[in-house]
Amino acid sequence: MCIDDVSKKSVHRRKLVELDTYVFVDASNIRASCLSSCGFRLDFKKLMQYLKNKYSHLKEVSYYEGIADDDSEKRKTFEKLSKIGYEVKTLKRKTYTNSAIFRTFRCKKCKTYYSGILRWRLCGCD
Repeated sequence: MCIDDVSKKSVHRRKLVELDTYVFVDASNIRASCLSSCGFRLDFKKLMQYLKNKYSHLKEVSYYEGIADDDSEKRKTFEKLSKIGYEVKTLKRKTYTNSAIFRTFRCKKCKTYYSGILRWRLCGCD
């Protein structure tokens, strides 16, 4: 690699760092993955500090999450996030009126009993 190639790469990297940066946070996916796979809760204040320190041309950090109409705790959380610097974008959370139906059923071939949410289930005897 010649000196010209090295200088071109450093100029290219410098230009990428100088670009405007926009971050989009999908809260439901981040919360679920942090808790289930990593075992911790994400500190959104520290995340904002990291983004501001890492990206000098940070223009906006958008935070997306669904909310129920009567969820006052979530609204307080959104106010805190707005004060930290997040641009909070909410969607109305979907609600379902039909609850899950739990049943016990028995395999006709092996006579094994199963219980759980009613759905199509294949027995291991097939």
